[in-house]
Amino acid sequence: MNLGPAHHIVTPLIASPANSTNPPFYLKLDNLQPPGSYKIRGMSLKARRAIKERGAKRFVASSGGNAGLAVAYTACRMKIPCRVFVPSTTPESARSLIESYGAVCVVEGDLYAEADACARAEGEEEGTEYFSAYDDNELWEGHASIVEEIKEQVRASSRSKEAYL
Repeated sequence: MNLGPAHHIVTPLIASPANSTNPPFYLKLDNLQPPGSYKIRGMSLKARRAIKERGAKRFVASSGGNAGLAVAYTACRMKIPCRVFVPSTTPESARSLIESYGAVCVVEGDLYAEADACARAEGEEEGTEYFSAYDDNELWEGHASIVEEIKEQVRASSRSKEAYL
């Protein structure tokens, strides 16, 4: 089944400027993903499957910031409603970023577990897909796309001897 395009981009891989090791080590700049969240890889895969395979009509997530930002961005790209539950410790700047993508950001409790309990409960509603911030096989599968990307970039680097890929 074609899930449609992923919402992440190929990000640069650079040889560490302080690179004196053999073999060299690299830095993967996934902080340059469109929403600024490295979690976009997993959230995008789960979102596309949720809609195509499970008929999701809306998303709900729990987050301390990064995961909620990735879900909100993905929901915006897919034109689907989204609510993100965050604890009171989530900075206002993170809440504003989540809302900038059209998601509703709900502050619930002082701890992540409290926000997550509310998101899980709402995720039980018909047509709603719940997104954990970290604990989901689909997320891990999506995040793992970085491995093949890095392997290809390292291969290309060894062929061209470029420090920046």
